[in-house]
Amino acid sequence: MDTKTLAQIERFRKGFPWLDIVAPATPGKGIEVLDEQAASEAAAYADKARVAGKCKFVPASGAASRMFKDIFAGMDVLRGGADVPAGSPVARLAASIRNFAFYTEEVFGTPEDSPAYRRKVAENLLTDSGLDYGSKPKGVLKFHRYPQEVRTALAEHLVEAQEYMRNADGSCNLTVTISPEHRPLFEAALAEVKPVFEQRYGVRYNLTFTYQDKATDTVAVTPDNEPFLDENGQILRRPAGHGALIYNLNQVEDELVSIKNIDNVAHERFLPVTARYKKVLMGRALALRDRIFGFLQALDAESDPCSASCIALCDQIEAFLADTLCVSLPGVSAGPAGATASAPGSATASAPGSAGACASGSAGASVSAAAASAAWSKTKASRAAAPSSSVQPTAQHPCKSLKVCRLTKIIPRLWQPFHRQPISTRSIWFAACAITRARSLTCSSTWTKRPVSSAARATKGAN
Repeated sequence: MDTKTLAQIERFRKGFPWLDIVAPATPGKGIEVLDEQAASEAAAYADKARVAGKCKFVPASGAASRMFKDIFAGMDVLRGGADVPAGSPVARLAASIRNFAFYTEEVFGTPEDSPAYRRKVAENLLTDSGLDYGSKPKGVLKFHRYPQEVRTALAEHLVEAQEYMRNADGSCNLTVTISPEHRPLFEAALAEVKPVFEQRYGVRYNLTFTYQDKATDTVAVTPDNEPFLDENGQILRRPAGHGALIYNLNQVEDELVSIKNIDNVAHERFLPVTARYKKVLMGRALALRDRIFGFLQALDAESDPCSASCIALCDQIEAFLADTLCVSLPGVSAGPAGATASAPGSATASAPGSAGACASGSAGASVSAAAASAAWSKTKASRAAAPSSSVQPTAQHPCKSLKVCRLTKIIPRLWQPFHRQPISTRSIWFAACAITRARSLTCSSTWTKRPVSSAARATKGAN
């Protein structure tokens, strides 16, 4: 066995460490609850904000077999010559078969209360004697019935996309992750509705099918944590969870991405509500993006990191990180006056009034020890509410706490990989963190990312 397989099996044997949960997410701390006015403002912001492309990302590689496991079990009972209880899944399915979008009299006949009919329903639904839904992906199953048509889950995602993910040029970009063996089914389902919907909604669809990387597959093990072997004696591997799709997500070049599972799609009558709260999420993400850009621009405009204005700005940013994004910068305990404190990448700290000048910014200017001490006192006073976060000033910047020093390094460093788009259309991963924590409005995610070109990746790698 290769080292990767051995490492996976070892993790199964040892178990996984418990998360160190600091506190529950509550309204006001990790969960943002918007009133009606704030929600309307966020939705309006989504409509007017400049974005370097939108894309709907739809994980759709799952087969429907797990969804029908109870029907499979009932079919086995009926094939054995016995009947199923009246309240069993197969019995209820057969009794209400006409209510399902996939029902046709040609396939299922006229409903009747008999074991033979219940078996017919199960077999015609799941096997190749009928619809063969037991081996098909959920994306191509008929989900919703309308007066003039029946839509698959994939078709409903196309309708949703044009409502809230339409680009300025009238296009809708979708990335759908599928299994390679299901591609012909998805292509057929797309070809059936794409021209119809493009004409109906006045939109142009750009849909890309991608595959989950096989390298992310996970080894299957027995209850004794031994490798599970298939009929050919080979180790069985199964696709990993949705987290493995981060590789596919990173390939999306658009800035704003809406993530929604293939079967998490509603009937069109609910689309106004769905679209509204999707826009609320997107508006909050974009507003956070633009606020972060504002902070970054303000930091760039500060020529003197020892100035009171820069210290105040850093205080605002720290508060924003803590209050809005639930992100705390690494803390260093303060020592008594004259003591020293250090942090990774920083010089030994010295007390206010120590010998030496403060090199302010790239200009190389300096301030007196008295001025540095006064500025440090002001900084310390502004942090009185959290004294454990204050530290002695560094030798290079005696007027600044190590936390502020880190902040001026951390934020531009985080900014660096995103430095391609104009400032009004850039985005940063902070927005993703924020909107993930604010998703109490809906169970699906919306977030912003900065597209990275091949040239940008090459430049980043060279650096």
